[in-house]
Amino acid sequence: MCRMIRAAKRCAMIVVAVMAVFAFLPPSHAQIDQQSRIQEMESKLLNTGTPVGPVPNNEEVRITLILKPNSSPGTDVAQGTHIEQLTARQFGERRSASPGALAKITAFAEANHLRIIESDPIKRRVVLAGPASAVGNAFTTQLHLFSLSSGQTYHSATAPPRLPTELAPDVEAVVGLNTRPLLSPRFLKNHATATESRALEVTQVASLYNFPPDADGKGETIAIMEFGGGFNQADIDAYFSSRKLPTPKITIVSVDNAANSPGSGADVDGEVALDIEIAGAAANGANLVVYFAPDDEQGFVNSILDAIHNQQQMPSVISFSWGAAEELWDPQALTALNSVLQDAATLGVTVVAASGDQGSSDGLNDKKFHVDYPASSPYVLAVGGTSLIAQNAINVSEISVSESVWNDGKGQATGGGVSLAFARPAYQNAAKVPAHPIAGFQGRGVPDVAGNADPATGYRIRVGGEDGVAGGTSGAAPLWAALIARLNQKLGRRLGFVNDKLYTMSESFRGITGGSNDVAGLGAYAAGAGWNPCTGLGTPDAGKILRNFTTTASTTPPSPPNSTTGYYQALLTQGYQIKDIFLVSVSDSTRLTGVVQQQDSVLITLQKGSTTTATCWVEFSAWQQQSLGGTSASCNLLH
Repeated sequence: MCRMIRAAKRCAMIVVAVMAVFAFLPPSHAQIDQQSRIQEMESKLLNTGTPVGPVPNNEEVRITLILKPNSSPGTDVAQGTHIEQLTARQFGERRSASPGALAKITAFAEANHLRIIESDPIKRRVVLAGPASAVGNAFTTQLHLFSLSSGQTYHSATAPPRLPTELAPDVEAVVGLNTRPLLSPRFLKNHATATESRALEVTQVASLYNFPPDADGKGETIAIMEFGGGFNQADIDAYFSSRKLPTPKITIVSVDNAANSPGSGADVDGEVALDIEIAGAAANGANLVVYFAPDDEQGFVNSILDAIHNQQQMPSVISFSWGAAEELWDPQALTALNSVLQDAATLGVTVVAASGDQGSSDGLNDKKFHVDYPASSPYVLAVGGTSLIAQNAINVSEISVSESVWNDGKGQATGGGVSLAFARPAYQNAAKVPAHPIAGFQGRGVPDVAGNADPATGYRIRVGGEDGVAGGTSGAAPLWAALIARLNQKLGRRLGFVNDKLYTMSESFRGITGGSNDVAGLGAYAAGAGWNPCTGLGTPDAGKILRNFTTTASTTPPSPPNSTTGYYQALLTQGYQIKDIFLVSVSDSTRLTGVVQQQDSVLITLQKGSTTTATCWVEFSAWQQQSLGGTSASCNLLH
């Protein structure tokens, strides 16, 4: 995550605990325990805003309802089961909201004089809008305004929202009753001149970490999530031009009316530039889609939903450089967001998040240990930070590299520690994650991996028409997102959820054994052999990681199904490499007559003479029809 060094310390987050009282219907005992942990965090949230008064009755308010899926995903990282990747069509069949739930919400909205702005069963999202008075009555609460010392105002419910008994079991969360600013960028600027600093180019860091040189992310899409600020295209063009790199394709997506707004502030603009320039330089062939969303929980959840279900852009990686301590999140929203992040993993999207820039306290001044969210989600690849010093850099083979935990001794250091919200996932069982130092809770360890983040050894960037050097764990997060994109390209498939696999590849990491992330005199945490709460498994040797993924891939092509059904179902199985091609071979008298694209599939119709004899459904998210001519239809991997 990133923040300018000259900027003030993180402002106190203004939090109101707004937790719904409706019941949860969790699918497993492990999830019951996890939700209980999140609920217990409510007592730690304090409202320190200044009350202004009720929200005007006629002021329009938008609320997002996140519904429960119609069935359990059948996967639970807490219990050690593998996450099965689903296509969009399969996801819709297994994880969408039920028609009955949508009908109940329609009736609820009509009865309470609320408009339905969106009702999407695949996203499990219903957006309601109406006057503040109607919203308050609908959820049996009132909306009041609060002001911050900055002059900014937000609204919050004065009591937990309530739902009718018949509707509560279908709803996972009500988001939008609290619009307090929440997320902070993890961006830090080095004010030394380019010649004075020990900064490196992004491409140099990628080489030091042994990124595959014959891959640039081509064919992959990286979604970059931003919650403020913006970029000027002239800066981006100048940055890549000066490095003799083509400017990557950048698409802007607005979420909840947020926009690319350069000039909003040095921190937030620096964050946006750092994310784009690092991801674009480290995976120069990838498409970049930048999502701009409001800085609140509703904006956060909506941005993830929009990204993972974007059928035009279809991102394979999402990069987060923003976050906040777990205790600053509404417990209900934390639970719902984790469910959405699980959806991302199920759809084969790797989510990467920065672990924070204020050490084991995560910027809170209560003399306690905290970790950052979304990095602490067990469905996210959490990235910590190091100080990377490269000497004698004549060429990569002669570089002498030393690396330690990033901690400047002045309050800035890599985030990391043990979650109080999420139980230790099964993939960390052998990692010797310690219990929480105060609570004794066996929580999820943060981070999983690490990368160069120290502003003193950071990345050369361009923002606001000026060249500079920046760092923070928000530099390490897009670097890892770019690595995932390049690995996807090399493997010819989406890695998707990678945490469980990476924890079996300890030899593919450079372990960081020196330093600590204690910035508040708390006495923890220190680096050490193996996984540690500062840098996780360590920094990557990407070549070894690639070889590990290659050798674990299956080399057995799928068998054709029974042809008597009248069609062939060609499904990509986890682990197949690009050489494993499923061929639909036909005789000389059979010709390919057409291809019809249907959302997540390609339908190939085969005709013999004047009679259609078979159709071949090919999963569009994983396969691409390769040839329209000849006597056979050849389908190759798309990713």
